[in-house]
Amino acid sequence: EGFFWYHKIMYPIPRCLWWIFGDFLRQEETPQYSNAFYKLLPDDMIRAPRFAWLVYWAFAMAAMIPLAPRNNTNPILARKWFHCVAILLFVPATVAAPQLQSLSYAVALAVLMLIESTRHQVPLLNDFFKNYLDTSKAETDDSTIISHMALIAGCGAPLWILEWWNRPNHPLAPLLSLWGVWSLGLGDAMGAVVGKNLGRIRWGCQRRTVEGSLAMFLSLVAVCYFADGSVSAWLPAVVLVTFLEAFTTQIDNIVLPLAG
Repeated sequence: EGFFWYHKIMYPIPRCLWWIFGDFLRQEETPQYSNAFYKLLPDDMIRAPRFAWLVYWAFAMAAMIPLAPRNNTNPILARKWFHCVAILLFVPATVAAPQLQSLSYAVALAVLMLIESTRHQVPLLNDFFKNYLDTSKAETDDSTIISHMALIAGCGAPLWILEWWNRPNHPLAPLLSLWGVWSLGLGDAMGAVVGKNLGRIRWGCQRRTVEGSLAMFLSLVAVCYFADGSVSAWLPAVVLVTFLEAFTTQIDNIVLPLAG
């Protein structure tokens, strides 16, 4: 075990792959952070083995990526489209299979880092990325773009913190497990789209608008209230990230989830 034979040459297979494909993905997972979104999932999804979520992600991406707006038509909408895709991909899996989702964030981040380091040598891959990624922050055409990697890391960081914290029965655990997805996939996306299209009042010399911040605040209030049913516990975090998004000059895909 741990090796396979091909033309009488022995090739090592890392034990982690034996564990993932031979054991981990074949098991069912017991949801740990039950909340209102747990009740929305069919029982078949809750009891499905972990590999079924890989099939779900493949179909979801195959359906959503071709529908994404291009950077040359509406850059803001093109960027925030993938924030909304993150909700579709990550929320159900986090609710039903948080350990799988936690590992998948790390794998996806590693894959994106590998692609980003090699895409400039692969013209077709580079053209595909330029159609959808935010290249406005890159200094040159050969610069590294990290916004998409930061989105994965930002969505995953609160769940990683919760796994390390190891208190699944804490009343805020269901909200913390999805905080990265809500703050980026919903709040930041709503703030950017509304601010770009309807925003008129700017925060002083900032390019962000009051209307965009209000959209972000209200969307986070709505989803947190639906998930948790109370106000006092999560409202300070929502207020903090709303103002932070309006004034920060850092990478908000990282800053907002961690600050919240």
